[in-house]
Amino acid sequence: MFIMTILVPLFMALLSAVSANNAVVVNNCGYDLWAWTIDADHRTPAPYIINRQSIHYDEIRVPSSGGVSIKLSTTNTGSPMRPVTQLEYTVDVVGNRIWYDISFVDCATGPASGGANCPVWKDGLSVVCASGNCRKFTCPASQECPSQVYYDSKATAAPEQPNSNVAGTGGDIRYTLCGA
Repeated sequence: MFIMTILVPLFMALLSAVSANNAVVVNNCGYDLWAWTIDADHRTPAPYIINRQSIHYDEIRVPSSGGVSIKLSTTNTGSPMRPVTQLEYTVDVVGNRIWYDISFVDCATGPASGGANCPVWKDGLSVVCASGNCRKFTCPASQECPSQVYYDSKATAAPEQPNSNVAGTGGDIRYTLCGA
């Protein structure tokens, strides 16, 4: 009985970790990226590297307020300084949804100025939920895409809000960099 009281919870914890929801960052770029994951309760103390041609898994979490931002840079500045491209999501626990988007807010002043200062903009990027039952956002290489990506904090240049959600919180959000 003692073994069962230890093994069953251990097995359940392992099963939960294996099937955890993730923000998946697929780096198809020919260069490394430095990243910081930031929310109201957590901030990566130092940047971590998402190596070229690799996949990074960041377990989806629910902070005490707001959402989560994975800030990407092509240089290791030691802190999430500009210019950064942001991969963002917010979990709506009450509505059982995950909202997600891509933001150039910290590296572009609006779609008219372009995203040339934004990491990965020149190589294209996209985001979609793993189930495919949601809206996909794509910003092709070196193209303006204000209906697909935030360029300003009020989204005033976009004809519609460039964010979406997926019903349920039981799946991954997949951000693909370079080759969207």
